[in-house]
Amino acid sequence: MSSVANQRILVAGASGYAGALAAELVDRHPALDLAAATSRSDAGQRLSALYPQYRCETVLEELSLGAHGELDGAIVAYPHGASAPVVAELRAAGVPVVDLSADFRVADLATYEKYYGHHHAPELLPSASFNGFLAGSTRYQSRTQFSLSQDPNTIQGAYAITNVSFGVK
Repeated sequence: MSSVANQRILVAGASGYAGALAAELVDRHPALDLAAATSRSDAGQRLSALYPQYRCETVLEELSLGAHGELDGAIVAYPHGASAPVVAELRAAGVPVVDLSADFRVADLATYEKYYGHHHAPELLPSASFNGFLAGSTRYQSRTQFSLSQDPNTIQGAYAITNVSFGVK
């Protein structure tokens, strides 16, 4: 019987609420391996020390894309404006990305800039998927679905981890 290796997922920005939740969901998912959880300000701390409710014992690291081995996907949970350069670097390395910031939530550059200011990787906007950008459902327990709107004024719902074939192509 052959076994299929789990997908290796990086969560960048895991010390924020959305990133911590993403890291915990990846860590618990039976088909995913948390390759690394990174933080710009809390490197060296266990994620469970910041968010005990998640019971994820992963030690947060500084982001160093070459140091985390081959990745099958990444979730970037940086604030809008800070996310686009990291997404661009990951995409240049061929890594599929789910961005939880606003950087790839709006298809039109002028609309993005109206609400968020300068976009740091506008060349990626045409390759981003905006039709339910993170549409999909989990493969275990919860059937929660992403439904991120293109309207930046819409309050976003709960997060879930999907299969890793999503995000900026």
